[in-house]
Amino acid sequence: MVDVVSALKTRARHLHRAVAFGEPEAVSRVRLLPELRRLDPAELPAVVKRRHCLSAIARELGFQGWPHALAVLQGRKAADFGELLYTGQHSPTLNI
Repeated sequence: MVDVVSALKTRARHLHRAVAFGEPEAVSRVRLLPELRRLDPAELPAVVKRRHCLSAIARELGFQGWPHALAVLQGRKAADFGELLYTGQHSPTLNI
């Protein structure tokens, strides 16, 4: 069985490497983080750390950040799944 947390860490490692090489798509994904929005794109690769990439991936999946994603995926937090199960886009198609 694939460990979801390990898979997300691998995705974060790939994203971090892509940001380090200055790939525009990767840089734009990381720039969505509030602490990195105001940075100049040229200085972004030097500032971004793996924790930023983990947080970006967690937010893309609908979590508040990496600690929230880790708690939910490890089963420590069962009350708040973020948008993992319900994204809001599909509210008109819910069958109650």
